[in-house]
Amino acid sequence: MKNSNKKTAAALLRTKAEELLRKNKLKTGSKSSETGMPKLVHELDVHKIELEMQNEELVRAKMKAEAAAEKYAELYEFAPSGYFTLSQEGVIVELNLIASNMIGKERLHCVRCSLVSFISDDTKPIFNRFLENIFISKTKESCDVTIAVNKNLPLYVTLTGIAADNGNQCFVTAIDINDRRMAEAKERENELRLKTITATFDDIMFYEYELESETNNKPRQFKYVSETINHMHGISSEALLRDPMKLYDQVNAEDAVLLLEKEKRALATMTPFSLEVRVQLPSGDIRWRQFYSTPLLKENGIVTWYGMEIDVSERKKIEEALRRKQKMESIGSLASGIAHDFNNLLGAMMGNVSLMQMQLPADHSVVKYIDQTLKIIKQAATLTKQMLAYSGKGQFQILTIDLVAAIKEQVALIKVSTPKNVELRMNLPQTPLYVNGDPGQIEQIIMNIIMNAGEAVGEKHGVVSVGVSAMMMSNKELISYSLRTTTTLNEGEYALFQVSDNGCGMSRETLEKVFDPFFTTKFVGRGLGLAAVLGIIREHKGGVAIESTEGIGTTFRVLLPIVCAPVSINDTSQKNTPPQEAKPATVLIIDDEEYIVDWVCDVLTAGKCQPLSATDPVVGVAIYKEQWHTIDVVILDYSMPKLNGKEVFIELRKINPNVKVLMASGYSEEELGHLMGDVRPIAIIQKPHSAEALLSMISKMLVMK
Repeated sequence: MKNSNKKTAAALLRTKAEELLRKNKLKTGSKSSETGMPKLVHELDVHKIELEMQNEELVRAKMKAEAAAEKYAELYEFAPSGYFTLSQEGVIVELNLIASNMIGKERLHCVRCSLVSFISDDTKPIFNRFLENIFISKTKESCDVTIAVNKNLPLYVTLTGIAADNGNQCFVTAIDINDRRMAEAKERENELRLKTITATFDDIMFYEYELESETNNKPRQFKYVSETINHMHGISSEALLRDPMKLYDQVNAEDAVLLLEKEKRALATMTPFSLEVRVQLPSGDIRWRQFYSTPLLKENGIVTWYGMEIDVSERKKIEEALRRKQKMESIGSLASGIAHDFNNLLGAMMGNVSLMQMQLPADHSVVKYIDQTLKIIKQAATLTKQMLAYSGKGQFQILTIDLVAAIKEQVALIKVSTPKNVELRMNLPQTPLYVNGDPGQIEQIIMNIIMNAGEAVGEKHGVVSVGVSAMMMSNKELISYSLRTTTTLNEGEYALFQVSDNGCGMSRETLEKVFDPFFTTKFVGRGLGLAAVLGIIREHKGGVAIESTEGIGTTFRVLLPIVCAPVSINDTSQKNTPPQEAKPATVLIIDDEEYIVDWVCDVLTAGKCQPLSATDPVVGVAIYKEQWHTIDVVILDYSMPKLNGKEVFIELRKINPNVKVLMASGYSEEELGHLMGDVRPIAIIQKPHSAEALLSMISKMLVMK
């Protein structure tokens, strides 16, 4: 077939040459044919033309071949990949410029060198297997190796090779994959960072899920969720990846509607959103979670959401505690105002009744009724103390108390009225635990909590356990104790008073209201109750925590700061002594309540004192300015219009720096001291007080210098 093609090409070439010769003769007017030129001349001319034409074809072919070779050389040398020709032993026979640059040496120094000598030690075994497989399989082979150009900056390449036709050599391409490896390393670094972050925070969960566009109703599918889901939701990440609705089934129904609406709006605008929702865990516990989600639209039309979930339950508790504090402060202000006004009324009542008692003989038939009236007034005063304790402005006499002894004493009293079906168990230390507090108010705490525990048992047989112990409390441990009182508790040693019962327990709703004033689960209300207890604990710089489960029982825990060394408790009561009779004292009363001024004047008159009075503080200051040389004592109320007690006191000291002021108030000494600042009276008497107590205090002040 090839010979036939050659003959045909030669015939065509000869025909073409003869045609050219004929045309040339016509042009020159040659008459060789006429003269009988030999046939040999004709043949030589034809052959000459044939050779010239062949030469032209060869020149063109050579130029084309040279151009192709030059183009191949350019492609070979400057291709984006490195090219090697290797022997069976892996010796470099030939390589392009890119390959030599990868190795980091000139080509002359690379040829006849083994390629494995430029491969890093850890990937040499990979290369050796790669080279061996090329000549065994006779198919394309690939591997990833590291070229040790620089110890600090290795070059990662992918090698692809195939054996040559002769079987003695192979051709290998090398592609730089440094960027890909760096991207993979960066991705691994990001994954490690994310895992580290998620492992550090127990209350933060990260997630990634896909959601089809609004026109497609395919369910969402989680692509990633951090391991903290087990801690936060009680389910594994594998279970959520299989069934995405396991997470949404825990969300409160009302909040789930809001969550879907937020997702829909965010999907429409492709903007992030956040939402706080309630989540009910498999254990039944309800927690608050805040979701942060950001949608990202992919090229395939699928929306990928990235987000995190944070447990904000503690923050919600604190916010609720602050709201409760504001509500309690409002009610407390009302209670405080009522208590102060009531104290004024009780003061007038006690003063008048005690004045009658002073003026009647001891065997008078009315005296027993007066004594009963005074007892009732004192009981009413106790009620105002509870109201002031709740408002945080109670009248406290701070002493050092053995809490263990106080509990024993109160339990002995409570046992008398405790039903037979309730067993009181004591767990008290042998050594005293001292705290600073008002004895009467500490008794209120002990009695209220123990009696509530006994009543919670009901008619069934039950146990009330009472204990106290010394505890070192950290700042973290104190957080739960300060949520109710909203006071800052300092790290240190505390006395823990604990009362537990196995009674009916309380629901979550009841537990939230247990310290509200006049709240009760009984058929008939019992007054301030635990609300007053909360106020007392707050004023004693303590804390309280409650745990309760319906049908199981309740545990009250009260913390009170321990006093390192006991302070001796002295009897502060003193016998009433009448004022000096040799020289009647002049006493100025400044109080805006006229009925109080009237009975104080009567008491002073009965006590052989000379009273002066003013129901207007401005008038009182004017009286003192005119007669200060003859006035021995000033009885001053704090809460008055125009000028309060502190402002009046400042004006009196301008007139006489040594003025003797007896401040009469329903505030505690601590609260009054806070209101007065650095302006301190000589003495303070708490409202309500008896006539004898007032005269005794004035008598003491008269002998003061």
